[in-house]
Amino acid sequence: MKDLLIEGRNSVIALLQEGTQVKEISVDESAREDDRLARILALAEKTGVEVKRVPRWVLDRMSSTGSHMGVIAVAHGSFTRAKLTGVLDRCAEKGEDPFLLFLVELSYEQNIGAIMRTANAAGVHGIVMCGKHKPLATPEIIRISMGAVFFTPVIQEGIYAALKMAKSAGLCVVGADMVEGEQHYDIDLRGRVAIVLGNEDRGLTEGVKKRCDKIARIPMCGIVSSLNVSVACGVLLFEKLRQDRSSISSET
Repeated sequence: MKDLLIEGRNSVIALLQEGTQVKEISVDESAREDDRLARILALAEKTGVEVKRVPRWVLDRMSSTGSHMGVIAVAHGSFTRAKLTGVLDRCAEKGEDPFLLFLVELSYEQNIGAIMRTANAAGVHGIVMCGKHKPLATPEIIRISMGAVFFTPVIQEGIYAALKMAKSAGLCVVGADMVEGEQHYDIDLRGRVAIVLGNEDRGLTEGVKKRCDKIARIPMCGIVSSLNVSVACGVLLFEKLRQDRSSISSET
């Protein structure tokens, strides 16, 4: 089983906190210690992980992202995926309304990593990767997600099967489109919701859109007619978060 290389201070902190088995950590021997590096060293000592002080060029040679920030961890094994039924069951056990994000055939690691980071910050219970996409445990995705890939469950599932399961669980399925549908803030996103985002170039297919309960469109004022998919994701996820919190505030 191939080892994982985790690059960047925040990603390594997330890895150590998550409990993934870490073999060793290499640190730039000339790096000035800051709060994050001190945190890494403390967590490594607590978990018994060896820390090697190495010249900067060693890290540069190990790195595949070019953004290791003076720290690279080597972890055992590979990234493991969750099951959609398991995520839904855990929500039921906790008495929480499921909040899911479906990503259909995304192509770019930068977008996948940024979306994972945003989804974790917005409290998404699970990310469903549908169709062809990049491997999830790449150093670039881990770095850009700031380690969120280790915290938010990621599910591999066919889009139509995933949509069927979500609807059977009572979720309102909201697809995103840049030209069709209602303005996103006019859609009720409270409660049990799955938001569906399509490929960067093609968006959602007609077949997927027909199976959505709602289609959301983010209104724009400028000449550019669309947003980057990771930006659009942030707008939609935090609009749901805003609506949920506004509903709680009005009840109290």
